[in-house]
Amino acid sequence: MAKIMMLLSKKYMQDQAEKVIRENRFDVDTIRIIETVDAVDEARRCIEEGANIIVARGVQAQLIKTHTNIPVVEILMTAQEIGLLVLESKRIIKKEIPCIAIVSLKNMMSDISCFDRLFGVKLNCYIIDSFDEMEQAVENAVKDGADIILGGDHVIRSVEKYHIPTLFLKSTEDSMRGALQIASKMAYAIDIEKSSQAQFETVLDIAFNGILKIDSYRTILIVNRVMEELLGKSESEIVGKQLDDELADIDINAIESILKGERDNYSTSIRIRRNPLLLCVAPIRCDQVITGAILSCSKIKNVSQFTDKNIHNMYLSGRIAQLDFGALRTLEPQLRQSIELGKKYALSKNPVLLHGEEGTEKELFAQCIHNHSARKNFPFLMVNCSSMGNREQYGYLFGSTAGSDGGEGGASGILQKCNFGTVYIGEIERLDFASQYGLYRTICYQGLMPGNLNGEKSYDVRIIAGTHRDLSLLVKNGTFRKDLYYSLNALTLNIPPIRERKEDIEKMVRQYLKQFTEKYSTHLTLTDEAMAVILEYGWEGNLIQLENFCERLFITTYKKNIDQVMVTGLLEELYPEIKVSNGEKHVIVYKYPEVSDIVELLKKCGGNHKAVAREMGISTTTLWRKMKKYGIANNYEYEPPNTEGRP
Repeated sequence: MAKIMMLLSKKYMQDQAEKVIRENRFDVDTIRIIETVDAVDEARRCIEEGANIIVARGVQAQLIKTHTNIPVVEILMTAQEIGLLVLESKRIIKKEIPCIAIVSLKNMMSDISCFDRLFGVKLNCYIIDSFDEMEQAVENAVKDGADIILGGDHVIRSVEKYHIPTLFLKSTEDSMRGALQIASKMAYAIDIEKSSQAQFETVLDIAFNGILKIDSYRTILIVNRVMEELLGKSESEIVGKQLDDELADIDINAIESILKGERDNYSTSIRIRRNPLLLCVAPIRCDQVITGAILSCSKIKNVSQFTDKNIHNMYLSGRIAQLDFGALRTLEPQLRQSIELGKKYALSKNPVLLHGEEGTEKELFAQCIHNHSARKNFPFLMVNCSSMGNREQYGYLFGSTAGSDGGEGGASGILQKCNFGTVYIGEIERLDFASQYGLYRTICYQGLMPGNLNGEKSYDVRIIAGTHRDLSLLVKNGTFRKDLYYSLNALTLNIPPIRERKEDIEKMVRQYLKQFTEKYSTHLTLTDEAMAVILEYGWEGNLIQLENFCERLFITTYKKNIDQVMVTGLLEELYPEIKVSNGEKHVIVYKYPEVSDIVELLKKCGGNHKAVAREMGISTTTLWRKMKKYGIANNYEYEPPNTEGRP
């Protein structure tokens, strides 16, 4: 039960409190008479003795509230009590309309705004916020012509030097009863909260999931035993920390969307200390206001058990995935959506189809999905069968028999070698029909019939496929099996090309610059104009093309400061656009959004810069800058702008 303790300044107040407690059966643990100077120390002693609520009055209550964090119920003077004091003041002063002053902390007074008319007095109230303001308030009351001043002990002592009558703000049983009623209601609420908290903590302790409770600022408030074990830390090391400091792999944008009420729940895969887990997040709502969230982490059940020897052999053979989603740091909304979807797909056992242009991060996504799944501790292999013949493809994937008689002892395929793990098949559209059928059976039935047709092998392998083609069109054209397509396409993940992620391009270029600077021991910088050229280019080969271009640029530059002319020239050299006309190949400049228009206008106007600039609605200086930027300035003679009249 919540403990109520009373700290009072007068013996008569103790007598009143004890009478009210007996009559109303209030549950009060202790009543003490204290001096104001001892208020804080006494309150702290009460806290040490287990107090949950303190009842006090005036200056003592204010001091306790200021210097401790225990709830304080303040004894408030009722209007009836103040009315009795006003009548007593009139009896003492014996004036028709006496001037009565009340000097009090605002935590003691109730509403007395109509007392002038009710009692036929002039009532001046000097309500102060702190004890330090008391002397000035008394002085003001005297200056304003007070016939009598009402207040506490400190006020009365201050008035003595002015030789003005005083009355002590004496409470009655009414104010005691009101304060104890409030304290009892608070104690009941605390008991209910304690009971709920105890039930919640019991649920947390017996839960199989790791549980975290956070507030609206993402601060961790509660952690259960399972979560301590998952994080490898004690409660004292976790509570009070920021969520993203303890769960580095978490998507903070998704958590913020929960806390802002933009989504009702969020589930994904997450890795804690290299272990893949299912994370579920739900908001805490109180009167339609979101005050925080509950996060639940559960272990993803393994598909089977792997012996230490199996794991040792897996690492020796290199059948492991190196990367996880932590390697995919991006500011681009498109890629963030793909990452979030990839984490969700990791929770499933079904195949995933990664769709993206050549050179996008399909292989990286495959590794991340594997490492966030229950198959994380099992083999992972990336294969591409495009360079193999049909029989080679089938044998490589599914194995081969020992001889034409169908005997035992044939070579194992990669699906068997990666049993319980994940196989990423790049350029899935290049598989022949026999291999497509075998893969379909592996996905749907965890088995297939080998080439000798005498038996059936069983596999428990997750397939992740990659393609840059529209498989639905290949199905319509009859070059891709419909059954395999529908086995793959339910969990499709589109990876946006690098040209649609400008911030990622800039981040990667600066990363490459740092990498090659260290590799070749040469300090290089890139001008803003040069970076602008790189950002505008199409990069059809995506990351592969971007990385190779940057290395070539950095190792062949003859300047420490790489400008747009060097970038433009190398782009034109490495990636010219070839146009065939009358059986002959013609090299044309690579395309920017406006470069073709400029070239056509230059041809139309016979290279006249002024005419071209006029057509485009720009100055000749701006035109020249664009031509220099796109590497076409050397093909046309430069006409400087008119500088007539300038020195």
